[in-house]
Amino acid sequence: MKFKRCIILFLLTLNVLPQIFAQTNTPQIGIYSYWDPIDRDAYQYMFLEQNRIQYWINVTKEKSGTYTIDEVSGISFINIQWDNDTPERFLFLISNDFLCLYDGDNNPVYLGLYYNSLSWDIREGYGTINRLGGLELSELQNVKASNSLIEGGVNYSPTPGRLGLHINRAWAVRGGVGESLFGSAMWGDRYRHDSYTEIIIDDQYLYISSGYVSYSKPQLYYENSRPKKIRIYDSDNKSLFMDFELLDTPNFQIIDISSFLRTRREDWENYDYDNNSNWVEYGYHSKIQIEILEIYSGTRFNDTCINSIIYFWGDYQ
Repeated sequence: MKFKRCIILFLLTLNVLPQIFAQTNTPQIGIYSYWDPIDRDAYQYMFLEQNRIQYWINVTKEKSGTYTIDEVSGISFINIQWDNDTPERFLFLISNDFLCLYDGDNNPVYLGLYYNSLSWDIREGYGTINRLGGLELSELQNVKASNSLIEGGVNYSPTPGRLGLHINRAWAVRGGVGESLFGSAMWGDRYRHDSYTEIIIDDQYLYISSGYVSYSKPQLYYENSRPKKIRIYDSDNKSLFMDFELLDTPNFQIIDISSFLRTRREDWENYDYDNNSNWVEYGYHSKIQIEILEIYSGTRFNDTCINSIIYFWGDYQ
């Protein structure tokens, strides 16, 4: 699922984000909007006071109802009772920027950006700004691990798609302390035109969801170990690193890695060409290592899991 650039007409002054922010297990009162760039439809879940909920497509309210939240072994579920007596139940993961709903097959069926108000129609860019609006959602590229668990015919190595937005696909490793993930992320663009070069390097934020997350087997979250403290290195200069403490939650936690990766040497790789031969576009890739330093121990298994590592790239708001 990708978000294309769109024009935002009303700006909201943003506070400086902490290096890590872990949302509570309750969706914020407000609006979560997904804008489809292909059919140009906007889909909104509106969480209102007194546990009321509405679902809109563009500017038309499709249905209303009530919702409750329950937690099973650290995993949160939202139960919706629509006014037409149709129930729905989703597993959800949340950050301060977005809400993702998962169905019983572990598929992400909705990823909405958070807005605290909406003036008219998100297709036209109205409403308070979300810092991810117009950015591309991606996962780490060229991922490999120091070790991975193979058990019951399942290979839990970080193959493509395993660390993306889906659940029930975690990277798992026996033990965990001292083990690492390696990968690269695209964070910016360089445009060259004859005699000058324009460079845009984005802020660099990872969104990490810890543990093993499954719709039908929520008990696996506490039964397996989760990262507690991690160290993120610049792979090309191991003297550049930062340590981060993770809370014991499957919700997405924001990790700001800009401060030390911006000091690294340039590493431009050819990314794409446009139709005008005078322009060449390059991509800026950061190569990182994520090492597990401490864990929250599992109640049953000695395996450490990371559910997801994603990032959004483009011009951050």
